[in-house]
Amino acid sequence: MKKRITWIDLAKGICMISVVLGHQGNEYLNIVYAYHLTTFFILAGYTLRREEVTGKYLANKFNRLMIPYFVTCACVTIMDVINAVIIQRNISNVGITKIIYTNILRAFFASGTYTTFGEIETGTFIGAIWFLPAMFFALSFTQCIINRFEKWTERAGVSILIATLGCLTAPFLWLPFSVQSAMAAIPFILFGFWMRDNKLEEQLQVKHYVVFAIVYLVGCLTNYAQVFWLVTCTMKDYIITPVIAVCASLLVIGVSKKIGQNKILEFIGRNSMIFLCVHLFEMNTLSRYFSYFLRLIKLGDSLLAYFCVEMIFIGCISWGIVFVKNRMPYKKVDDKVPKHRNQTVDIMRAVLIILMIVGHRSIDGGFSKFIYSFHMMSFVILSGYFYKERTQEKLSKRLGKLMKSLMPYGVFGILYIMTVHVGWTTELKTVLLGVSFTYKLFAQTSSIGPVYFILMLFCIKGIYILIRQYVHSELYINLIVSFLTILGVVLGSCGLWLPWSLDCALFSLVFYQAGYYIKKYNVLVWCCKNPYIYFALAPIWAFMIYRGSMELAVRNYSIVGLTIAGAIAAFIIVYMICEKISECGNVFVCSVLQVIGQSTIYILIVHTLWGPHIVKLVENVLCLNPNNIFHLSIILLLQVAIGCMVFGIDFSFKKLYNIK
Repeated sequence: MKKRITWIDLAKGICMISVVLGHQGNEYLNIVYAYHLTTFFILAGYTLRREEVTGKYLANKFNRLMIPYFVTCACVTIMDVINAVIIQRNISNVGITKIIYTNILRAFFASGTYTTFGEIETGTFIGAIWFLPAMFFALSFTQCIINRFEKWTERAGVSILIATLGCLTAPFLWLPFSVQSAMAAIPFILFGFWMRDNKLEEQLQVKHYVVFAIVYLVGCLTNYAQVFWLVTCTMKDYIITPVIAVCASLLVIGVSKKIGQNKILEFIGRNSMIFLCVHLFEMNTLSRYFSYFLRLIKLGDSLLAYFCVEMIFIGCISWGIVFVKNRMPYKKVDDKVPKHRNQTVDIMRAVLIILMIVGHRSIDGGFSKFIYSFHMMSFVILSGYFYKERTQEKLSKRLGKLMKSLMPYGVFGILYIMTVHVGWTTELKTVLLGVSFTYKLFAQTSSIGPVYFILMLFCIKGIYILIRQYVHSELYINLIVSFLTILGVVLGSCGLWLPWSLDCALFSLVFYQAGYYIKKYNVLVWCCKNPYIYFALAPIWAFMIYRGSMELAVRNYSIVGLTIAGAIAAFIIVYMICEKISECGNVFVCSVLQVIGQSTIYILIVHTLWGPHIVKLVENVLCLNPNNIFHLSIILLLQVAIGCMVFGIDFSFKKLYNIK
């Protein structure tokens, strides 16, 4: 463990308290803007060690800064849903899923204030934890400058140039992940690095701190100190304001060195990231509870009382997190061997099948676009991921094995004919044609429902096996797959929707091929080891959703190239999340998700065959509105539970009779 420097922890503690003060909404407290975040960046530079900007370096920084970011986003989402149910009495599917989608949107862009990104208007921002992705980029950029330039004049010049570029472009085009805030912070990090190299803090005397105090006081009186918002790269002057900020930060450092020791401030500073995340959580979700409590004890308008309640809550929750964290067993992970690969895939399948069921209910349009942007295509990519080259095996044998994958559909067909009473000839026709939806062809044929996916996947696998059996050049294979994908798009656009969703299968070949290459080149392993790739993938996925997303069953492919890129990016991101759940999640939860993932085909059949009956049963027995979130939760639980039970029976039967 690295030895901690007490005055650094004290300075961070002072600044963290100042961050909470600055969010009280009192104009007189805005004087903290001059130093609270500036000091954090300067101290980040002071503790910076010169390192090569390698994949390992970026991965370590990402895990340290962005994992708390995502966990905080998840906690805020959960609490927002609880608040909606308890306080707003909003229990509609549309209302709750809109809240979830809004929080996903916030997490995607990681902006502290701005809500516009080019032509995308999100209408929401993440708040105080914009600081975490900004710190990631600021540290990475600074390391690149330090490694590239040896002279301090060159380093300073480049950092000022980058910061100026960030500030000048901010009003016109705000980038995701608060990148411009990171650019503006680089000179402060570099100053901290220079300060340590030259031991500046040891050379400063009382007269210097007096000068710093005077400069800061003048800045407060002239409003320069108050108008310094790194969150939007806004400042009153590009020269005077940073100088005032540096002087104020050095004054904080001087005060910290003078204090010497303070257990509370040291604890806050040592765990400042946890404090920041908890502060964001309580500020976004609990303010109304604090206000209610203060009104209850007759202190409703007291700013000091509200601040004290806030700090007590943040302190207690942060202490609890630190207490649990320090007592969690540490398990070293071997980088050379990817862990829980099968469990990760099963967890991902569980997430996808749950989202599929949710997506088939009346939910918020944005959340629906989010689900449909990746859930079905992820199943196709996973199938391609497990494709095995068997060039020595006879084609007839391979196709024979492929035919076995139709057995679940055969069972479904028999049950469908037995349970749907509209005339056995009509039912048989529906089962044999297996259409998802119809348009110009077979217009009188009923949809077979979500199990069309089984037939579509059968077609995809069959076509792909034939291509690889007879074509041995990767170039020609890619050309054929591309041609068939375009053909599928054309057929879908013209309304020629074929039986067994063959046109969808042609379009989906590109995703099956993508899964094959992802496995061949170990893309998922590389991405999990280098999670910072998220910053490149997330904007592609977000832009794809914004421009129209995708809905396979009705042949809505939107902008085809963007749709393909966005769905693949989404698949990789969701896999990375599931990998983290597999590594760090609760054992019981992971085991349940794994069982659900193994039961996806059974859940799909249950959902298609008895889903509407379960919906009506819950509505009639429990007298719940079908558009109620509790109704959705119960039918989801029942369908998943029944599917898992069927899987368990089937698994036990096969094991008993040794059937493979």
